[in-house]
Amino acid sequence: QVCRVAQQAGGVCRRVDGGSGCVGRRHCANDGALREVHVDVPPAERGSMEARRTNFVKMTSDKMSRASHARISHLEQDRQELLYILSKQGGGSVLRGWRREFDPDGLLEVDFPDFCRAAARLAWSGDTHLLFGADANFRSLTLAELSPPHAHLCDRFRRWVKDRFERPEEMFSAFDASGQGRVTREMFVAGCRGHGFDAADADVEELYDCCDCEGAGCIAQEDLLFLELDPTLRARGLFKAKMRFMREWKQKMAMEYVEKTRPAVLMASPKHRLAPRPWQADIFEQIPAVALQRRRDRRLDAHRRSWEARAVFLRHVREAFGNEVRAMRRALDPEAKFFISQAALRRFCRTAQLPLRTSDLWRALDSDGDARVSFEEFAARPAEVLAQFRHWARGRLGSCAALWDSPEAAAARRRRGGGSSWTSEKKMLLLDL
Repeated sequence: QVCRVAQQAGGVCRRVDGGSGCVGRRHCANDGALREVHVDVPPAERGSMEARRTNFVKMTSDKMSRASHARISHLEQDRQELLYILSKQGGGSVLRGWRREFDPDGLLEVDFPDFCRAAARLAWSGDTHLLFGADANFRSLTLAELSPPHAHLCDRFRRWVKDRFERPEEMFSAFDASGQGRVTREMFVAGCRGHGFDAADADVEELYDCCDCEGAGCIAQEDLLFLELDPTLRARGLFKAKMRFMREWKQKMAMEYVEKTRPAVLMASPKHRLAPRPWQADIFEQIPAVALQRRRDRRLDAHRRSWEARAVFLRHVREAFGNEVRAMRRALDPEAKFFISQAALRRFCRTAQLPLRTSDLWRALDSDGDARVSFEEFAARPAEVLAQFRHWARGRLGSCAALWDSPEAAAARRRRGGGSSWTSEKKMLLLDL
């Protein structure tokens, strides 16, 4: 009877006292006896497994023999191997490789977890514990422990910046005489020479590579923050630089989403492959820049609809009444209050069956937001003409009503009557006026 565990493993079930080659021990599902599961491994795979096991045992033995017989020589060998890898990663510069792989903030030290991750990425197979334990401090590895000459060069340059310029920002301003906001390699070398930094040309080039750790070809002001000797000021400057970078990155991503992704998403159906998933739909929409853009789009759309409604309304008024003043007196403001209420406007639009939204039209007409549309807001030029006419009538006759009873107006009405006894007391032609 074959064990179920052996069937799942693809091998043969035997008792514990069976032959060699056991992969594991399992309790048989049938009788509960402890058995060994043997799996048949192909010859090629068995050879690779044996080779890996042999290499692992050899590396372990070498590390154990290092610690007991040749600790100092092997430590120097691992250090030189790591410096070679850093120089290769930095394009020939150890300091650039150090900052790029281990120390992007320029603290001139790296802690144990970060070092292990970087070492695995760089495929460095040295003794990490031996390298970190050289000074009996396993928490961090300083540049001085790994390469004392490069650490001495950085310290000397830091002190020179402090003595000569007081702050790295002042040094950047002195080197960037043209005010371009960047310092090239030639400007950096000329600035160091011009301000009296005593070092070989190769050392100055190495310092520039340390500042330009990303290999951008120029140095920005935030690239020199690691030269600050005061740890508090240095940490504050690094924090501000990171926050500024994050803001710029978020702004860039938000603009990318607003300009390219969001229009395609809005036009596509929810089942489209570019459409956001339900659990991710609100992530980008909650970004401040995207929210501001969405609010701006709503305002622009509302403004466009308001002016379109205003154009439709004025075109209907001019076609139906001839001008805005006659529409105001006959339909919109028959009581001569010289303003239009929202109820009267809604009633007029409903009676005329205008193809527009009353709220959009009201937003366009009520410019001052006082809950009513004055004559000046509805028809500015006719309102100005009427105001001038009223001012003239009041100045000449005392009131607008006195104009009708004036001798000139009465003579004009009789003249239009043709000398007959019939004379209108309610109408007067515009030409006579």
